[in-house]
Amino acid sequence: MQSLMSFCSIKDKPFMWAHAMRALVLSSSVCEYLVNTECSEGASTWTTRRKGWPEGMTCMYRFTIEEAVKGGLTTGANRDNWNKNQRSMVDKTCSSRIIRQVYADVIGGVYSLEEME
Repeated sequence: MQSLMSFCSIKDKPFMWAHAMRALVLSSSVCEYLVNTECSEGASTWTTRRKGWPEGMTCMYRFTIEEAVKGGLTTGANRDNWNKNQRSMVDKTCSSRIIRQVYADVIGGVYSLEEME
């Protein structure tokens, strides 16, 4: 049941909640760490490292509210989420994007709902 609660469907397309994506990656055997190193009203930064990567190799991803505005995420049907919970939405979008970039094999290419809102 828990696994089903990690997904939602919008217009017949499956989406995974950002927190579920993080949990899946963190519990996988390939993630050494996935940490939030910045979380503010206007920006979020996540850093990760896969097991087996060369010494010192990490991946960092930063996402800003300006990118969300430019990408049209803050308008339309879900603008209330972005207006009321800007810090959370920026953070969830940032973590989802780094996860899709580094751990596509773990999550199977699924997008988070927060990225699409």
